[in-house]
Amino acid sequence: MTYSAIILVLLSTCLHAAWNMYSRKYRMSSGAFCIGGLTVCLVLLPVTAFYIEQLPSMNLEILSIIILSSLFQAIYFYGIANAYSHGSLSLSYPLLRSIPILMVLAYVLLIGEIETVTKQSIAAGFLIIIGCVLLPMQGLKDFKLSNYLNKMMIFVLIAAFGTAGYSIIDSVGVKKLAANSAEMSMSWVSYTYIYLQVLFTSILLGLISLLNKAYRQEFMTVLRYRKLRSMSISAMTMLAYAPILVAMTLVSNVSYIVAFRQASIPIAFLLGILVLKEKSFGVRWLAIALIIIGLIISALY
Repeated sequence: MTYSAIILVLLSTCLHAAWNMYSRKYRMSSGAFCIGGLTVCLVLLPVTAFYIEQLPSMNLEILSIIILSSLFQAIYFYGIANAYSHGSLSLSYPLLRSIPILMVLAYVLLIGEIETVTKQSIAAGFLIIIGCVLLPMQGLKDFKLSNYLNKMMIFVLIAAFGTAGYSIIDSVGVKKLAANSAEMSMSWVSYTYIYLQVLFTSILLGLISLLNKAYRQEFMTVLRYRKLRSMSISAMTMLAYAPILVAMTLVSNVSYIVAFRQASIPIAFLLGILVLKEKSFGVRWLAIALIIIGLIISALY
């Protein structure tokens, strides 16, 4: 990874950990993310319309890619909203951010591009995974299935699947959009991509919110009383993902971005312990140490 890509990813990780902390603190739901995202798009609509001539050219292929990515984004937000309702930030966040590494590595292996990933990076990915296996434990002898076979873990896996999906798709989509409008700056390319992604993701989350009575009631509660909070958190998600899209154009393989984004793990872990006052155990600090070592190796190689 280049130094520019590393700086962009680090900026993103800080924002990402922050909005996840607020999502856990205020119990954001699928409906809340939907309302927040649509409100942000509505606020930014005049800017989009005013500068429409400076936006990159769109075609059916790129639009289809963005819609598919938005589907995975909706799966991701649905997963984290429910994971945080069943588990703490310091536990669920590291898990849902680490599992996608193996998913992306598996994808790279399946498409025959494993030679673009160094052995050190593969080893780093497994170090991170080992750390996350230790996270749910309260001690080194506390290995039991109940730590992993629970509702929180189900939604963590759903969120991880969504993360892996949109990471892979976006690495293709943003490059195609940039290539389709070579005269445009990457800032406008990223803005256009994210704006449409947030719009379609919010619509899909709105459809999820109509699935059952409880979701519909939560949706109406957010609409009446928590619009500004949802909008603020949704705006943070946009600001957090923009640097990632730019960084994706600066690396040879998306797995480097997915791996190094996990720098947000120790940040979110500390926010959970220090700000949200969640429980901490010695083995969890060991797990975070292994994750950080893996991150350093991934960044260097």
